[in-house]
Amino acid sequence: MLKHTPNLLHGGGSAPGHIAGAASSGRDKEFLASPDWARMLETDLLPWLGRVADLGDDVLEVGPGPGLTTDLLRQRAAKVTAVEIDEELATALGKRLAGTNVREFELRFAAIKTH
Repeated sequence: MLKHTPNLLHGGGSAPGHIAGAASSGRDKEFLASPDWARMLETDLLPWLGRVADLGDDVLEVGPGPGLTTDLLRQRAAKVTAVEIDEELATALGKRLAGTNVREFELRFAAIKTH
């Protein structure tokens, strides 16, 4: 179990305060595709993660978006499985990372009607 998370996941630094959740606004999505996010991943988040947890050889990434985190994870793990619900992002990521150690899956949800 992780005992400490870096401040950037809780609204510290330059990341939006809800960065740990889904990117719901256009601003969040732009930030998660930005060089600032890529730099933060490489200099802050992944080094911290390496200190508090072992990624192992097979990593599951949920919500890879444009794949900035995926690019860094695939350098640290033998195999990465990326699961994305956005069809456009999943297709682009699958094409860009074809032939690498990344498997990409798109999830499709059916609408469930409740009474």
